[in-house]
Amino acid sequence: MIAAATTAMSIAERHNYAKITFEAISAFSTTGLSTGITPELTSTSKLVLIAVMFIGRVGPLALLHLLMAGKTTAKTRLPEEGVLVG
Repeated sequence: MIAAATTAMSIAERHNYAKITFEAISAFSTTGLSTGITPELTSTSKLVLIAVMFIGRVGPLALLHLLMAGKTTAKTRLPEEGVLVG
């Protein structure tokens, strides 16, 4: 995720690759740190950072569970038994 965000931002930006990578890692880990280039970024890069922040906050496993929630099938059955009374 970080590699994809860094690649997308480096295509759209002319900033130093290390600063762009730092911004992407900071966004994914939601630490709030910045190198100061965020106000100078294009709208595309800001949207990439927003998406990375959201995915980093929700968590990769929780996001995967959310996307797969409707596609699970039950592989177990509860036992059934007739009960005799009296």
